[in-house]
Amino acid sequence: MSSSLKETMQTMDAHYRSYGVEGRFGFDLYDKGLYQVRYQQVVRLIRKHQPAEQGLVLDLGCATGRLLAQLQGAYPNAQLMGSDIAGVALGYAKEHLPSATFAQCGWPHLPLPAASLDGLSIQEVLGHLPEAMRPEALAQSRVILKPGGWLCIGIKYRDKPGGLQPQSFLTLVEAAFEVVDRIPYQMWLSELLSDALSRSLDRAMQRNLRLAGWQQQAGGDLAQVTGKKRLFLQLISTPPMSWLFALLRGACNLWQVIIRGLILSPLPYRLLRTVEGLLSPLLKPRGEILFCRRRQES
Repeated sequence: MSSSLKETMQTMDAHYRSYGVEGRFGFDLYDKGLYQVRYQQVVRLIRKHQPAEQGLVLDLGCATGRLLAQLQGAYPNAQLMGSDIAGVALGYAKEHLPSATFAQCGWPHLPLPAASLDGLSIQEVLGHLPEAMRPEALAQSRVILKPGGWLCIGIKYRDKPGGLQPQSFLTLVEAAFEVVDRIPYQMWLSELLSDALSRSLDRAMQRNLRLAGWQQQAGGDLAQVTGKKRLFLQLISTPPMSWLFALLRGACNLWQVIIRGLILSPLPYRLLRTVEGLLSPLLKPRGEILFCRRRQES
């Protein structure tokens, strides 16, 4: 394993510890409704072209396994696999999807023999690879698929140097696969709502921690506290200010519960998807999802 891959694994583990599984928000951020609606779009595209029961299917870059869970619902008899470089995320996925198998590895160096997969899902991973490595990664993906096997691959467009754009993405994929269908990834409004709710929840958490800290200090020894801070702590420790302070904390906790409910519920994102569908002629796609077949040997 290269030093750069090890460093990336450590970075991703730190990311999931901070923001995802059992993170500072106190719930699985990656279970939010936005991802449920996004992955429903992926599964619908796969089922449209692959309605029959599946064999061995890999979700490359599976994170906490949310797409795998939806694939399990669509294909209950399929043998599901997930791979990711983040061990923390895989640990969560293993716990919640005991029927699937998982491997911690990078792409394109997947520990799978040729022609071993019936299907392969790769969502928002290709753009994270160095530009020079992308053709090799897609070529290996073709090798590990059985003849007639399918690939469902999605990306977000990036304007920065090395970022994928519609034509460059299509050209890259068509070098190894036959593109059967393509749908726009159009979730501008949904992602704006999700980001705004996450920021609001973060602020509410920070305020609640600050209030809790002041309350704890007010109930302790104030001998080492001087000046205005001491007067403030004395004030909030005596009625009626202590009652008002308790109401503030209660309101802050209620606000957190409401925001969490909105983040975790798929309903607001489904409504926004309907609006986004109506506005799609006016909105530039955020990305694209392709359904492909392994190109036959010439």
